[in-house]
Amino acid sequence: MGSLDIAKEGYEAFSRGDMAKFMALCDDDIEWIYYGSVPWPGSFRGHGEVMRFFGILAGAIEISAFGPDEFIVSEDDVAVTGRTSARIQSSRALYENRWAHFMKMRNGKLAR
Repeated sequence: MGSLDIAKEGYEAFSRGDMAKFMALCDDDIEWIYYGSVPWPGSFRGHGEVMRFFGILAGAIEISAFGPDEFIVSEDDVAVTGRTSARIQSSRALYENRWAHFMKMRNGKLAR
């Protein structure tokens, strides 16, 4: 499976809430980094830490729409733009975000 296929499968699995499938696409030593002035930034390494990240995210926002818009691929590197619509759990305020994700694949898995 190529880098684009891995990335697309990852987004599809996340959108369905299939975290077991999502994590199966990730390298055991995955490095997950999230930047921003939100309650869930940080650096997370390994499956357990990445799942902890998603737990923090789920506690902070309730996602109503999420998805990629565009994929740009260069061998093992994938850049993705997309958008998220959600409600902030604590205030119920609407949260709209346009984002860019940058991925590095290694040995057929998402590594960063």
